[in-house]
Amino acid sequence: QSAFGDVALVFGDVALLFRAFSNVYLYEDALRRAGIPYRVVAGAGFYELPEIADVLNLFRALLDPLDDNALFGFLRGPLAGLSDESLWALCGQGALCAVFASDARLEDDVEQARLEEARALVAGLAAMAHRPAAEIVRAALERSGYEAILLGQYLGVQRAANVRKLLDLADTFSRRDAPTLRAFVHYLDECGHYELREGEAALPAATGAVTLMTVHKSKGLEFPLVVLPDMTAAPRSSSEGGVRLHRALGVAARPFGADGERIEPPIVTCIKARTDEERRREDARLLYVAMTRARAAVWLCGSDAAAANCWFAPFTA
Repeated sequence: QSAFGDVALVFGDVALLFRAFSNVYLYEDALRRAGIPYRVVAGAGFYELPEIADVLNLFRALLDPLDDNALFGFLRGPLAGLSDESLWALCGQGALCAVFASDARLEDDVEQARLEEARALVAGLAAMAHRPAAEIVRAALERSGYEAILLGQYLGVQRAANVRKLLDLADTFSRRDAPTLRAFVHYLDECGHYELREGEAALPAATGAVTLMTVHKSKGLEFPLVVLPDMTAAPRSSSEGGVRLHRALGVAARPFGADGERIEPPIVTCIKARTDEERRREDARLLYVAMTRARAAVWLCGSDAAAANCWFAPFTA
């Protein structure tokens, strides 16, 4: 908690808004090293989150007893927690699926106990195969204590909330579609394959975490303090290939001349000028949206070397 004028701010009052998520990992690393809690509100990638993948590995191994990859992911992940040495020892006894289904043992008593717990979890869920998907998902989380495991990790509140959101998705799915676990896993696979937009579970500001999100995702939201990083970075430019596209002006080619250099026909120059102008307007609109998300103050951040068409350009002209 720090003083901001006559108002005391907490981490949950602060949001970093990005034009694009290309370099967000740098900020995540810096916040992590500084011990500052944060949450990333992403527009896509929910189905590829590690905590979601761990649960899906369990379900895939349950649905297909011969899926070695899914079983390996389940056993190596936090749901089972077997070490690399134990997995190596199991694989040394034959095909992993066959060894897991047998009474093969491990020398280490702690690892053997984890193996037996994993077998019991899979067997218990297999006995529920006729039940709706939501019941199996709920049973998997309760019997494994997965949410408690996640809460003990870094960003545990967000990770546990994401898993709880998976359960909510299963509840919704079971009400409107074929409620089998196989159908639900297929549905999640399709969502991930076609990159359907699904953000992480939303956390209340009371959780005390700095929010990292894109400007597009911030529409309609407000934060006491908004930080706009990378203000001096150049926006992503369009391709300079052989073809120019514009919704209203059409398609134009940039052919090669006799000297091997590309020729710029007037229509290509026109399309480039129109595209650049539209990009400048969109940048200005996006900057306005970002700055108006702040309830009290905006911090504009950048480096000494500013690109000509960066967000800082209007302030330095």
